[in-house]
Amino acid sequence: MKALKCFYNLFLISSMLIAANGYAAAQPQAVAAAITTDPAAPAIEVTFNGTEGNFLIFTVKTTVPGKSFFTIRNDAGQDLHREVYYEGNNLRRFKIEKGDLRSVQFILAINRKQIARTFKVSTSYTEQTDVEESRQ
Repeated sequence: MKALKCFYNLFLISSMLIAANGYAAAQPQAVAAAITTDPAAPAIEVTFNGTEGNFLIFTVKTTVPGKSFFTIRNDAGQDLHREVYYEGNNLRRFKIEKGDLRSVQFILAINRKQIARTFKVSTSYTEQTDVEESRQ
């Protein structure tokens, strides 16, 4: 009977050690997975859609995990547009006047991190002359 009680205690202690060891081994894996995958990372996607008269058309899609600042800046460093975004996804269409614009920069700032997309703008005009024979 005493041997049975000793065996039972040994079994109980060893099962607790195995369970504790398995729990401790599982913990670092969960933490490592949380560190390597960050689904809430801020992102900005800018697409040039063409021109409309004297305007450039851009579509901007952002994903932000919290409060962030969105800025459109020209090559002279002047802000053309500023906006505050809050948590979530945003999809906007912007019309920017060409004028003497040489580049346009889209900046998403969250905390101390900035993500920027820059587009160079060059406008050229070609002259085309068509000549047809007139039949009289």
